[in-house]
Amino acid sequence: MKTKQYFYCLSFSLFLVSCSDYIDNARIYTEGKITTQNGEGVSTPLKITSSILVSEGISRADGSFALGGPATVDSANLYVGRKILGFSTNVAGCRINYDSLSIKLPSGQGYTKFENIIVE
Repeated sequence: MKTKQYFYCLSFSLFLVSCSDYIDNARIYTEGKITTQNGEGVSTPLKITSSILVSEGISRADGSFALGGPATVDSANLYVGRKILGFSTNVAGCRINYDSLSIKLPSGQGYTKFENIIVE
């Protein structure tokens, strides 16, 4: 009987230890502003995806947005509903994907702020 209690206690402890790293590092959050070439804000659908949909929303009329959610992988994509011409951000390693509709967010970054994403 005591062996079972020790086993359950040890199993629960291992579970807590294994989950703590996941809980601490399992968020992706991005915010910023989307504008056209002439500087006008754009309201457009947005998604953060990895192998699954992490978060989705629509930017405000002035182009500002904030999206976040749980993530189980290191890297993700910010999908913008229009062709991306360029962007500026606080994080090195972001790049426009081949389809020009999304930006690859680098591994190891839970927070990315886009000063401006310029779309067509």
